[in-house]
Amino acid sequence: MRIRHFGALVLALASASYARAEIVYNNTTTDTFDTYLFSVYGANMLGDAISLDGLARSVSSASVQFYNNSINSNGSFSATLRFYNTGSPVGAQLGPAYTLNNLAIGAMSILTATFSNLNTTVPNNLVFAVSVSNVSPGLDLGLTAFNPPTVGTSDNSALILQIGSTFSTGAPLSGSGNLYFRLDAVPEPGTLALSVVALAYVAARLRRNRQEPAA
Repeated sequence: MRIRHFGALVLALASASYARAEIVYNNTTTDTFDTYLFSVYGANMLGDAISLDGLARSVSSASVQFYNNSINSNGSFSATLRFYNTGSPVGAQLGPAYTLNNLAIGAMSILTATFSNLNTTVPNNLVFAVSVSNVSPGLDLGLTAFNPPTVGTSDNSALILQIGSTFSTGAPLSGSGNLYFRLDAVPEPGTLALSVVALAYVAARLRRNRQEPAA
């Protein structure tokens, strides 16, 4: 294989690899069988403070899990996901709010909802928070608790609540303070561009070394 062809192949493979999403936080493996109900806390948002793994920080998709505690009511609702900087306990919002509409859930049932096509750059440490709206009469919704995370970390002794317009740290159920959550991300465009430039330089050096005669 000639060096210029090899260099083009390396760059193509690198671009494809760096554009691929990776899991930067995953707490979806071990079910604690606990649920945080919006009604019990009187909260309009429930969330968690998390720390991410890996290097990718441009979030592309996220998954949360709902449970309907109603014995005999089926229905639908809308779910909204927001990201925040960490603070006391929450800082400024990161990017827009993302909403999924017309999510159907049965009585005493679980629903995993995935927010796709996200485009927000986040820091290593952040807060995610989920709210519900347009809830069918009779539904009693909550977020399920899993622990421990298999990718990234989170303190299971703290839960983030928003009651009215005020954020606070709530006392979780014993050992179950981590909400079901998965976050995928891709490298930021600047990181990808630098990586491609670096690999292009390596390919050019290889080509030059191939062409230079031996001393």
